[in-house]
Amino acid sequence: MRRLRLLLVEGAVKLNVAGKAYSLSPGFEANVDQGGVKIVKSDVYEQIAWKDGRFVFREKRLEEVMSILSRWYDFEIFYQNAAVKICILRAIFPPACYD
Repeated sequence: MRRLRLLLVEGAVKLNVAGKAYSLSPGFEANVDQGGVKIVKSDVYEQIAWKDGRFVFREKRLEEVMSILSRWYDFEIFYQNAAVKICILRAIFPPACYD
């Protein structure tokens, strides 16, 4: 089974996975994999800010932030000091920062 991640911004969604029904409300995301379905509260703004040309990171490890940015801008990352990977960042990058 492939992994599925569904974030609901507005409206309502009903999922039927392996014969079991799940309801999803705005602000929640469903993560479906071989282990089943897990529904968790999600930061919608952080997840959809890219559509407005923004990057929003709230309490993210530097390693995760750099991984996201490298996918968008096609660059590789090398850490001279691996300890910095666990630094926690909180940042919003508006379009003017990288245009």
